Amino acid sequence: MTIGIWIQATRPKTLAAGAVPVAVGTLLAVPPERIAWGPALGCLAGALLLQIGCNFANEVGDFRRGADTPDRLGPTRAVAAGLVSPRAMVWATVLVLGLATVVGLLLSLHAGWPVLAIGAVSIVAALAYTLGPFPLAYRGLGEPFVLLFFGWVATLGAAWVQLAPVVEQVRPLLEGVGQLQSMLDRVLRREPPPPDRLAAMAHALPWLLTATAIGLQATVLITVNNLRDLATDAPAGKRTICVRLGPVGSRILVTLLALGAPACWAVAALRDLPGPAAAFGLGEPGWAPAIVSGLAGLVITVLAWRMQGAALNRVLALAGAALLATGIAACASLWR
Repeated sequence: MTIGIWIQATRPKTLAAGAVPVAVGTLLAVPPERIAWGPALGCLAGALLLQIGCNFANEVGDFRRGADTPDRLGPTRAVAAGLVSPRAMVWATVLVLGLATVVGLLLSLHAGWPVLAIGAVSIVAALAYTLGPFPLAYRGLGEPFVLLFFGWVATLGAAWVQLAPVVEQVRPLLEGVGQLQSMLDRVLRREPPPPDRLAAMAHALPWLLTATAIGLQATVLITVNNLRDLATDAPAGKRTICVRLGPVGSRILVTLLALGAPACWAVAALRDLPGPAAAFGLGEPGWAPAIVSGLAGLVITVLAWRMQGAALNRVLALAGAALLATGIAACASLWR
């Protein structure tokens, strides 16, 4: 057993899905000169540890359920190939998620109890992805899982870690959310809501769109992966969304995800759209990530329709590179 086997088990080509939302979320919240680097790096470490822990648990879960067979077309899985014993992988999962817990505890000292709540839910979800009585990946919940945790939770969680100590800067947003019922009452009575309340509610929209765009690009990874594994997942009882949709429906889903991400980036970049950046004088992602993800999305869509089987591994690698390139473009735009 070598270190190279363990590195391969982390699935390094997909780790951009954990790093990009943290980097973008951090720069959405604060300008570069105000970044709390310790907590920012802690968020990055925590996100990557959670992702690696999920990947390790996935090795054990898929092996036990018979999804990883010699007929599988994807990269070699260490447990299924006999390179790592299931017991060793279980202990590696415990170690990695234990380190993630320690990181979460340290972050909670900086950003409060919400970090603990997010961390606890994330660890449970990472284990439940392929383990336990209701494995998410086997129930067609893999794509929603990725969108939620690698999009909204990671991006907005990283932003919260930066903003929590100075939460008074986002008080208008929080107050606006708290007044939602009042706003609805005014609408029902056909009364115009106070302009400041409307602005406060609108401040969240660009951040939500940005988190959604990142989540959609990350979801392309799992969807292409599941499209490639159609032939082996169905016999193993792994009822992914792709198994349910079939080859054509799965490719339509890849298209919607790959092109939906740049659409979200583009709407978030509209100059007349009020948001936290405008409210606090911060940067904004701009059009660069929309252009990068749009071009990549077109290429991914074309290749996904033209390729099948093991050839989809190249599309998977391209999707990971596209997510990383889009994240770099967004961070470059925000670094002002």
